[in-house]
Amino acid sequence: MILKMASPNDIQAAPTNNQTAELDLVEQLDQDYFCPVSLELLIKPHQTSCCGHHISQQAANRLTRERKPCPMCKEDNLATHEDKFFTRNFINKLKVYCSHKKSGCEWTGELGGLNHHTTACPKRPWKCQYCDYESIYEIGPTDHTPNCANYPLPCPNQCEIGILPRCQADSHLLECSLQLVECEFAGVGCAVKVPRRDLAGHMTENAQHHLMTATLLNLRFTRELHQKMEEKDQQILELKQQLTEQKTSTNYLVGQCDNIAAQLDQQKEYLDFKLSETITEVHQEAIDIEDKLQKQSKDFDNAKHFICHKLTLSEFKKCQAKGGAGSWFSEPFYYPGGYRFKLNIDTNGCGETAGTHLSAYLYLLRGDYDDERQWPIKVTVRLTMLNQLGDNNHHTCRDIVVKYEKAREEYKCINKEYYALNGLQSAAKKPVFARYLYNDSIKFKLELKLT
Repeated sequence: MILKMASPNDIQAAPTNNQTAELDLVEQLDQDYFCPVSLELLIKPHQTSCCGHHISQQAANRLTRERKPCPMCKEDNLATHEDKFFTRNFINKLKVYCSHKKSGCEWTGELGGLNHHTTACPKRPWKCQYCDYESIYEIGPTDHTPNCANYPLPCPNQCEIGILPRCQADSHLLECSLQLVECEFAGVGCAVKVPRRDLAGHMTENAQHHLMTATLLNLRFTRELHQKMEEKDQQILELKQQLTEQKTSTNYLVGQCDNIAAQLDQQKEYLDFKLSETITEVHQEAIDIEDKLQKQSKDFDNAKHFICHKLTLSEFKKCQAKGGAGSWFSEPFYYPGGYRFKLNIDTNGCGETAGTHLSAYLYLLRGDYDDERQWPIKVTVRLTMLNQLGDNNHHTCRDIVVKYEKAREEYKCINKEYYALNGLQSAAKKPVFARYLYNDSIKFKLELKLT
């Protein structure tokens, strides 16, 4: 329960930092705690001498000043006196929450002790005196003050500038007259560090010493350079001798290479002839395969996309050995436009067909740019188990249209006409009709058309 009181200064130990304050009472109060004239909480209550009712100090002062009768019993010549007993034993003992409850303070106590608590409350408002940062007391002095950019700091060298903001400390050291700096001849051996204001004097007083040190250092570098040049000349001489020896070996190798080149020319002529024949055969075979693919795909328009997947015999047997719980997945692939799929061949984990048939599912996977794609999408799917003899006796399921609502990992069944494992193996043993299981593999062609 939250009550506003007009004059908090009238309450003993009440908050005094504002002209008005909010009291957050723990319990609901009855009417005896409220002034019948102003309808406010009785703060510093006054008791009427006629009927003994309590009214607020403001109401008592106003009624007396205007010479009005008692508001309760209508007695003229109204007289009142402050009831300190009622204040001490009733008003000040009201249970209230801390006025900083919204900032996280969980304190509750008597109204008489509210001012003492709020003065030291860790959740009370706090403002940095050096900048506009505002927080609560338990955070500001410990977290902000040590890092405040405007916090005043003395110059570490105690120069004439005295105090400066923390944010200017680093730049000040680049100009501070008392900051120790290296001599400009530190590179040639002078290890003296002097205050910045004394650097010019140091350079003038030690000019002869600096010049002598630089000269001696230059002479030493010159001697070392001559020594290294002599060592390099010796290395060059040794390399020239090795080069002469290598030329002799190279001449021998050149002769051997000429002989090998002649032999390679002869072999190249033979290989070119065989390669030409092979290319002609492969080209003709490619033309035949392309004709077959175009014939099989005549029901699909130019927007279709297909990809072939191979299930090895060892993986196929693993699926069978799992007793109807085997599952094989292809590598993920992208449909033009950025949609990402993968094919799942399953041995049917439940029901009467468990472990006896192959079924197929098309998984929609999460892609890299799914948020930029259009959703939902419909995909027309055609799944074909390829006859590996190379003729057109393929096993093709009827076209199925599946719908994906949005970019998430979701799978759809695309083969309700299951491939029977027994029929698959028996067909593989009859090459006259078909060979679906061949060279340790089963091959599937997955054709997709996105709308």
